[in-house]
Amino acid sequence: MHSFYRSLISELLDVTIKVHSYFVRSARRKETAALTVAERQDVDRLLFIDEKYLANELNHLRSLLRKFPFWVGGHIQCGERALEKRAFDLAYASAQAVERLKPGLFEGVLLLGKCHLRARSFAEAEKILEPLARKHPSSVVAKEYYGAALLALNKNKLAAELYRSIPEHQRTIEMQGILHYLASPEEKLLEKASTNNY
Repeated sequence: MHSFYRSLISELLDVTIKVHSYFVRSARRKETAALTVAERQDVDRLLFIDEKYLANELNHLRSLLRKFPFWVGGHIQCGERALEKRAFDLAYASAQAVERLKPGLFEGVLLLGKCHLRARSFAEAEKILEPLARKHPSSVVAKEYYGAALLALNKNKLAAELYRSIPEHQRTIEMQGILHYLASPEEKLLEKASTNNY
């Protein structure tokens, strides 16, 4: 589950970089500047270990899927790991396998939408994720990815409406930041005034 959320955050950041590149780059520069040389080496070492573990896990899943090709959960896991490893062809093939085995399965359709987001085919991602978010109105994950596709297509008002429809306690930090960024100047003044009252 941890890697799922890590890939979710990674994907949202990738899409928001397109829309808000200056904001994200400046924040990253500040974070990197604060690290010492030793800390940077530690981070690089951990990333290398994580990448090696991910490659081994992906290879293991692929060997299991050769033995059990009808294992839907395995195809979903393989697709998620492939997205993390940026092996988009493998992720797309896994999403297609899930769609063949269990058409319309939530996780499979979501994986397919994520593949299109990562491939930067945002219009196709919107076509896939919009019905998914409509069919599963209580799914924050479906709305989050659909909102990311809308943002990438510069449909900011629709994305803001979608994110506002999610209860505040279920919104991710990224969603809250995006909503703040997209808020009108009047809304920002009201928000500032309300935080000053506390």
